[in-house]
Amino acid sequence: MTYFPSYEGIISMSQLQLSKWDLFEPYMEFIHRLMNYEAGPSQEEKEIIAAYCSLLNACDFCFGAHKNVCMALGVDEDLFGRLVDDIDTAPVDDKLKPILKYVRKLTETPDRMTEEDAKDCYRAGWSEEDLTIAITVCSSWNWFNRMILGHGIDKKWDEEVFRDRGAPEKMKAGYNKYYDEMVAAGMADTSGPKHAAPPQV
Repeated sequence: MTYFPSYEGIISMSQLQLSKWDLFEPYMEFIHRLMNYEAGPSQEEKEIIAAYCSLLNACDFCFGAHKNVCMALGVDEDLFGRLVDDIDTAPVDDKLKPILKYVRKLTETPDRMTEEDAKDCYRAGWSEEDLTIAITVCSSWNWFNRMILGHGIDKKWDEEVFRDRGAPEKMKAGYNKYYDEMVAAGMADTSGPKHAAPPQV
């Protein structure tokens, strides 16, 4: 179960967002724009960053979900274990490696970021705008990871169910379409209590 008695039926980040859609809808529009933004890493590379940061945070839900989106985009599932072991020898484009080093450090030891970390990315051919987009993806999935782990939803994650309902392919096609489909199915709630009493414990 989650840590929230009234959220017992919530088993994914999308369901959590839909349960408070009046609050989360603007943020999900932002995420759609971010992951489809023309500048910065490609769509595939952004998904790699999202999955990688989630793996570093031990968030099984977000890692499993975005690993599957990466696989739908043609990424080898084994890449992520290789990235954890050694980014330099991992089978990923050399240009992306300094970005992955940057987001790993930003995820694990954010207080140790230096100007040299950014310069390594510039030397690889990334612009300041590109790096801003990569940082934003990293920061967004650190937020998602903490939302999932903080609510205890990660404990109910079922990767097979996620795949069976075609979520990776739908997310690959665009986050807006993925959420619009659920909203159209009546899953979004804007009428929930805003000042509910604490649960009995």
